[in-house]
Amino acid sequence: MSKEEIVRKLKNSFLQRRINSQFFVDLYNQGGDSSLVTEVVQEHFESILLGCISIDLPFMLEKLCRHNDMYSFLIHNTPMLLKTLKVNFFKIPEKFQRKQFINQHFLELTQELSADCFFSMASQEGFIEEENRDLLNSYLEEHKEEYISFLLGTQLGYIYTPEELSDLMSLLTMLVDEILQTENLRYIDIKKLSSGSFSDLIEIGSKVLKLGDERLCYHIPNDPHILKSLIRVNLKDVSPISGTLEVVEKVDTNFIPSTFELYSLYDSLRSQGIIWIDISIDNVGILLKDNTYHYAKVLSFDPATRGLIGEDSSTILPEGELVVLDSDHLFFAEDLFKDSEMYEVFRKSDAYYYEMLYQDKLKYQSFHQKILTRIEKQLG
Repeated sequence: MSKEEIVRKLKNSFLQRRINSQFFVDLYNQGGDSSLVTEVVQEHFESILLGCISIDLPFMLEKLCRHNDMYSFLIHNTPMLLKTLKVNFFKIPEKFQRKQFINQHFLELTQELSADCFFSMASQEGFIEEENRDLLNSYLEEHKEEYISFLLGTQLGYIYTPEELSDLMSLLTMLVDEILQTENLRYIDIKKLSSGSFSDLIEIGSKVLKLGDERLCYHIPNDPHILKSLIRVNLKDVSPISGTLEVVEKVDTNFIPSTFELYSLYDSLRSQGIIWIDISIDNVGILLKDNTYHYAKVLSFDPATRGLIGEDSSTILPEGELVVLDSDHLFFAEDLFKDSEMYEVFRKSDAYYYEMLYQDKLKYQSFHQKILTRIEKQLG
């Protein structure tokens, strides 16, 4: 197969969206002169990266590096891989020495790579070695507002343009600066957490900052079994943006609660007239501190400023107890039962199983009380 034919085959694959590992296996098998195929691949490599299916990328690179000079070519073109793939770059197998290459050439790469590349590196814990952490922190400090947008702007970025989110990101940057100061940390110490269904999350020392879509129910019942929010703002109340900003204490989520533990938490809320629809192992955590407000600066203790209905209880749940993390989908039972649409959502949710257990408990208690009353009467 001539070089022109190989190029034509490659371009046809772009049109058919067939840039994957199997395509290159077939190309080398059918192309005849493998060095000619390698030459074409190298000349069109950036277009190949842009056109490949991201989930297939590690397999594609594995296949390519078996031929001629492709392994050394891939190592040499690490900046291109990073520049083109951004966060998907970290799906590349470590055998391509990506971490070693970047740390060895870190200073020069700051001159040729986009800010997003360094944001991606910073969000991968342990990727940048100690000797480059000060340099990376300085870079993040110089681009702090862009970095905060990278960390917290994904979910709202599906709805709003960067221009529409600009004022919010400026405000968030000031908030992050304050939290970093109170936690005695730097931008390099911020950890990007796995996003929830509707929110982006970052961890700054003992604090977790969440930014995401507008809550189904922003105004919720106040209860000691719900994780206290240092800050909780319905953005629609103060800006053109619909969403929710929240700062809470970090909790331990590295465990799987039992059905009994989930029921106990549901029962505690339900006995106070609260129905928790979104009951899930992902929405609970173990307190690392007592469930109250821990902040170096003065905070308002008025629950209403956080969208909470009812005064704070005198009961403070201690460290080690299980709490509800997600302050959405919490309803007063009397309100839920009046809302036919939400009641139908509740009836089809996992929470309905726990509600049946709760109702069975009430029936047993009622039956038990009737027997005791009858015995007391007979004993006179």
